[in-house]
Amino acid sequence: MLGEWRTDRKMPAMTANARSATDRTSPAHGAGRRTILRHSTTIRVTHWVNVWCVVVLLMSGLQIFNAYPRLHWGQYGANADRAFIALEAQPTRAGLRGVTSIGDWSFRTTGILGVSDHAGHAEVRGFPAWATIPSYRDLSAGRRWHFFFAWLFVLNGLAYLIHGVVSGHFRRDLVPDRDQRRLGHIWRDVADHLRLRFPKGTEAK
Repeated sequence: MLGEWRTDRKMPAMTANARSATDRTSPAHGAGRRTILRHSTTIRVTHWVNVWCVVVLLMSGLQIFNAYPRLHWGQYGANADRAFIALEAQPTRAGLRGVTSIGDWSFRTTGILGVSDHAGHAEVRGFPAWATIPSYRDLSAGRRWHFFFAWLFVLNGLAYLIHGVVSGHFRRDLVPDRDQRRLGHIWRDVADHLRLRFPKGTEAK
């Protein structure tokens, strides 16, 4: 978690991660109650910039994919008319039907893939309007969105790396200590996560 309210009257010993964070009294919650911010402002900002970059890259990427909603791979690439994955539309007596093909298997995906509703009528398109940026069909605009946020993603990552090295965030908060590197500790953590058993109380801090 990036931060949370702690209501303990007597704060137990904090971990290295918590010790490196801002610790202040919260007047809104009364004396003795504190807010422990585990990460610096830079870490938080770069984290959320990354989130938005990934979302926009995904949605603009689907817009680009809609220009040619097929993927060729291996033996399927030898024949330009046969794609390994294809989002297509087939005409029927009842109207257009969306069909998604993966290898030799085909599935009806009308309303989501191949054919989706747009402005009240069925439209032939790989991914629906609500999943792409921009929502209308525009390959040029999709490419501009995609490449702009790709560079923002790169620059934001560099800012995070520089801050992590200069501030000691990587060494202090991310590098496991000797006990955490023990094989027994690693397997115990893996087993706990598989059973959805997560740290609580002081250990969670």
